[in-house]
Amino acid sequence: MVLFATIPTRGDHPEVLENIVNESGLSPNQFVVVRTLEGAVVPEGVNVIDDFGSINIQRWWATGIKACVIRGAQNVVVANDDIEIDR
Repeated sequence: MVLFATIPTRGDHPEVLENIVNESGLSPNQFVVVRTLEGAVVPEGVNVIDDFGSINIQRWWATGIKACVIRGAQNVVVANDDIEIDR
C-alpha cells in the first residue's frame, strides 16, 4: 500500500502544517500541499502545487489527490492544515 496525503493551505497555520508532516510517519515527499495563497510557507521537502484561483476546497482536494496518484499513491489521506496529530 502506497499512502500519500494532500493538504490545502493558505499559510495561516505553518507550525501546525509542519507538525502534521513531522508526526504523520510519512516522508515529506509523500505529501502534496496545495498552496492557495501566494507566499504561504510550506514544510521542506513536500510537493507543492499552487492554486490561487477562487476559494473551492473540493477543487483543491481533487487537485491534490490527482497529484498524489500521479506520484504513485494507492491511497490518499485528505486533511486540512489546522488539525493536530501525533504518532
